[in-house]
Amino acid sequence: MLGVGDSLWMPPVLAKPGGFPPNIPAPGVDLDFMNSPASVLAALLTTTRASAGYADDQVGNWTSFSNNVPRITNKGLLVEEARTNSIRNNSMQGAVVGTPGTLPNNGWFVANGVGVTTNVIGIGTEAGIDYIDIQITGTTSNTIYRLAFDATGAIAASNGQTWSPAFFVKLVGGNFTNVSNIQSGFLTWNSVPVVLTAYGSNQALPTSAALGTQRYKDALTISDATVASVTPFIGFVVSNGAAINFTIRIGWPQLELGAFATSPIRTTSAAVARSQDVVTMTSPPAFGVAYTLFAKGTPYAPLVTAIPQSIVEASLDGGNRTGVWRNQSNGNCQGLVVFSSANQLNVSFGAWNPGVSAKTAVAAQSGDQAAVRDGGTVQTAAVSGVPVPTVVNIGTRQANGSPFDGYVERVALWPTTRLSNAQLQQITG
Repeated sequence: MLGVGDSLWMPPVLAKPGGFPPNIPAPGVDLDFMNSPASVLAALLTTTRASAGYADDQVGNWTSFSNNVPRITNKGLLVEEARTNSIRNNSMQGAVVGTPGTLPNNGWFVANGVGVTTNVIGIGTEAGIDYIDIQITGTTSNTIYRLAFDATGAIAASNGQTWSPAFFVKLVGGNFTNVSNIQSGFLTWNSVPVVLTAYGSNQALPTSAALGTQRYKDALTISDATVASVTPFIGFVVSNGAAINFTIRIGWPQLELGAFATSPIRTTSAAVARSQDVVTMTSPPAFGVAYTLFAKGTPYAPLVTAIPQSIVEASLDGGNRTGVWRNQSNGNCQGLVVFSSANQLNVSFGAWNPGVSAKTAVAAQSGDQAAVRDGGTVQTAAVSGVPVPTVVNIGTRQANGSPFDGYVERVALWPTTRLSNAQLQQITG
C-alpha cells in the first residue's frame, strides 16, 4: 500500500486502440498527438514559447496558440525554431475596398503594374487567415506584375543572406488567361534606393482550392554587393500586350531571414518574432537501465540546414542521452545513444525528406543498443553502460534546443523495457 507522501505514476491511456501490434508490451507513456485530445496531452507537457504561435490542421485551418501552450492539432505537435516575420503588416490593416481602393498600411505598393489596374475587392478571414482580395485587370505592357508587401527600404538586408518569402493565395474570380506562372520573391535595393535585382522562381498558378492549403514559399540567397534592403512581393508572369482579368485572395505574406519558411507569424504594424518551442514531459516516468523510445513525425526543414533537428530525446544531463534526430548536413535520420561522453550508438538511416512522415525507434541497455526506421534493418551496437534519463524532450534537445521544425505525430516510451529487435521493426513498420 502507498503511505503518506507516496505517489503512483499511472500512464495515461492516450494511444489510438490498435496503434501497436498486439504482441508489443503496452508502453508506459503513449502521446498520440494526432488522435488524442489536445487538452489531455497539454496537461502532461511543459511548454516554453515566449510568444503566440500558429499551427494548421489537416484541412488547412490555422489556429493561434498563446504563449507557453503546445501547438497541437490533428497534424501533431508543431515544434519550431525562433523566427521573425519582417513584413510589418500582413493582416491587411488599413485596407479599403474600392476601385482602386486602398492597399494595406506600411507601404504596400504595386512594384510593376505593367499597365493594368489593381483594385481592392475585399478583406476578411478564411480558415483563420487574414486576407485581401485583389483584382488585376487590363491590357499588359510588360511581362511581369508585382505587388509589394512593404515599403522600399523598410527591411534591411546584407549580401549573402538567405531570405524565405511565403504567402497564401487562391483564385477567387476571373481566370488566368495570358498568365503563365506565379512568383514568391523579393526585390533588392541599394541605399539610394535603386532596385538591383528581382529574386524569385516561377511556380504553378494557384487554384480555387481552400486558401489554407495553398501556401507558396521560396528560399533565395542575395548576391548583390551593394544591397541595403529587400522588398517582398507576389508576382505573376504575363503575356505582353494581352488582356488579363483575375482576382486573387492573398493571405498572411511573410518574409523570414532563414533558409526555409516556417509557420505564419501575424503582424499588424511592425515586425513580429515567434520564439522557439521547447517541450518536455512534466512528470516523466522513472527509467530503468533498459528502455525504448518511439517517435513518428514529419519534418519541414530542407535536407541541409544550420542546426540538427531532434524529434525525441531522453536525457540524463543533456550530454548523456538517447534519442532520434535529423542530421543537419544531409537530412539523414539518426539514432543516438551517448554515455560517459562517448557515442555508444550513432547510426544513420538515409535522408528523412521534408514533408515525409517516418517512424523511428531507439532502444538502450548496457551492452545492447539498437535503432531502426520504418521497419527496416535494425542497426545495433554492444557498448557497456547506459544513461538512465530523467528528462524527456519532445521535438528538441535538452542541451541546445535543436528544434524538429515540423510536426511530431506520436511519441511512446517503454521506460523499463528494451524491446527486441523484431519488436522495434514491428512498431516502426
